[in-house]
Amino acid sequence: MRTRFSLFPDDSLKMKHGAEKAGLNLDGPHSSLLIKGYDDESGALADIYEKLSQADIDVYESSGIADIKGSYGVVLYLKHEED
Repeated sequence: MRTRFSLFPDDSLKMKHGAEKAGLNLDGPHSSLLIKGYDDESGALADIYEKLSQADIDVYESSGIADIKGSYGVVLYLKHEED
């Protein structure tokens, strides 16, 4: 079984060394966008997807979370042409 985490380190070299020391294998880096929103306006995220599509940027996977106050966070994983 394989578990996947998305990590966004402030210091990628420090994270890499820490993972090696712990015996963990890292895969990446991978292109992604982290989007935070603070309003619950209907269609706000759809507008972002539309703009990415118009710029020929392919999103192949996404994961998000929202709270009851209307804030949200979404990670969009981007596909490269050679993939």
